[in-house]
Amino acid sequence: AATAPPGGRLAHPTDRSWLIRFGAGYVVVAGLALAALLLAPTPALVLALLLAAVHFGRGEVVTSAERAGQPPPSPSARWPETIAYGCVTVGLLLWAKPDLSDPYVRPLSPWIADGVRQTRGPALALLVVAVVVGLAALVRRRQILDAAELGLLAVMFAAAPPLAAFGLYFGCWHAVRHTGRLLDLARRHLARQQPAGNGRAAEAPSPVQWSAAAALLARASVRPTVVALLAVLLLWWGRGLAGLQAEVAVLLALTFPHAGVVWVLDRHQAVGVGAGRQNGRRDRR
Repeated sequence: AATAPPGGRLAHPTDRSWLIRFGAGYVVVAGLALAALLLAPTPALVLALLLAAVHFGRGEVVTSAERAGQPPPSPSARWPETIAYGCVTVGLLLWAKPDLSDPYVRPLSPWIADGVRQTRGPALALLVVAVVVGLAALVRRRQILDAAELGLLAVMFAAAPPLAAFGLYFGCWHAVRHTGRLLDLARRHLARQQPAGNGRAAEAPSPVQWSAAAALLARASVRPTVVALLAVLLLWWGRGLAGLQAEVAVLLALTFPHAGVVWVLDRHQAVGVGAGRQNGRRDRR
């Protein structure tokens, strides 16, 4: 819904000039990533997969922290869980069923496709170790729900066809949680604009506040949603012309700007929570 400019204040999510600058930057980063994937597919694909693993892993760790009322942890914190989630969502996508994932990897990089087949046994063993270590870290902190979620994802990615598992995870899990974060960000943005002394409403939002936040998020997302739908239609129309390599490259390229936006959001929320706690201590004094 909004990100923090250098001054630390939120840009208004319906500010047209800000949206134009943000959209232009998003397209430029995605375009550079797409060019890299098409011109130097092997190193670019390795980087894209690593970035995706870190992004999905961090997303689950940050969601867990927010659910517990904590600020987003630093990148160096809770790395066993981050690695475990990344291994499940990206590692099992490649190594669980190479015969099914190969047709989508090979058009971009035959070298990586061959490497996945040749290293399947050792890679799966390392993935199992990573998941067990992540589960142990969650259980040790008594995060039983998070441990159950990690186990559920591991079973799904191991048992289901790779694309079906990823589509279900991305569309019904990752995207839903990210939308929830944006909705909460929009609510807090509206709460800051309310007169002072209305802090209780911000802590326990009413249905009216949530509906206003949903309306704000809808207004901010209508343009990029239309652009995304047009891009999907264009890809569908040009399936026979662009080829599978270009389609996969486009989807992977979008990971780069999206991961950057989420990283900025995490930093902004961590700084905001820290500042809020310091102000709370001063008020108590």
